[in-house]
Amino acid sequence: MAHFAFTQDETGGAVRNWAGYEYGIGASRGDASVIEESPFPRFGPEKSLRLDGSGDHVSTEVVVPTDKSFTVAAWARLDAVDRTSSVLSQDGMRVSGFSLKAQKNGAWEFGIPQADAENVAWDVVRGPTVAANRWTHLAGVYDAAVNELRFYVNGSLVGKTKRTSTWKASGGLQIGRGMWNGIEGDHLAGGIDEVHAWTGARDEAGLADYVVPAAQSREDRCNIGHWLHAGGPQVKAAASAALAGTDYDRRLTYQQIGGTQHQLTYASFKDQEDYRVALPIRGLEGSPRKAGGLGSRLRLVPPGP
Repeated sequence: MAHFAFTQDETGGAVRNWAGYEYGIGASRGDASVIEESPFPRFGPEKSLRLDGSGDHVSTEVVVPTDKSFTVAAWARLDAVDRTSSVLSQDGMRVSGFSLKAQKNGAWEFGIPQADAENVAWDVVRGPTVAANRWTHLAGVYDAAVNELRFYVNGSLVGKTKRTSTWKASGGLQIGRGMWNGIEGDHLAGGIDEVHAWTGARDEAGLADYVVPAAQSREDRCNIGHWLHAGGPQVKAAASAALAGTDYDRRLTYQQIGGTQHQLTYASFKDQEDYRVALPIRGLEGSPRKAGGLGSRLRLVPPGP
């Protein structure tokens, strides 16, 4: 029912809902800016929403049915972990109908308040510690069939809890802020990208492609597998850890952002230095290839008689 991609096609203060006009043609982003930054960029500059934490947010026409099954998701990056920062929420009369956010104590969380009232208790699922300046994928699910909240971080389920009571928030979906006691707040300073909202409860498999697309995941496995077989000890250790991890772990290991080389390239540099320092080499053939190549390990020539 909603997909806000924050692309270069948007002009002025408008933000297009790519999911379809029946859910509202878009949103107003006020002073928030769209800049060339995005999680896992691959094909040149990509865009994301930039918020300054001082009132910037996007207010949409989308109304998620919070009394029925729903799923909300987004990529988020915080400039610092020094405040409560809402990634996604939806306005009720006195409080947000749900919130996908980072708490001031440094933990990601997904929660739904027990009523549309001031100073109300919440049903909350807490996630891992927030890493400042790192893009993280967050997804909150309410499954009405089993009356359960589920929270996914970078495609993995991190927790679940039962919902205490059910009510419907009738306001619009908010990007980059929340609401407490009828007042807007919890403005996020950082970046947000690829916002989605769906009716229905999506499972882990249904969310995976929004974290790392299946084709990208297959490509990463193949590339890291090549590094595993061609590299030295440091490369092998990094590649083995990546292959044993999640799709997100492998993408993070192999991703090259701008002029920054990926983790395996740095591991290959370390292997080269270790060989130079530790081994009594009498002769070397060839030279290391450019950063990023599979042949970055030096080939040793056994000493002659």
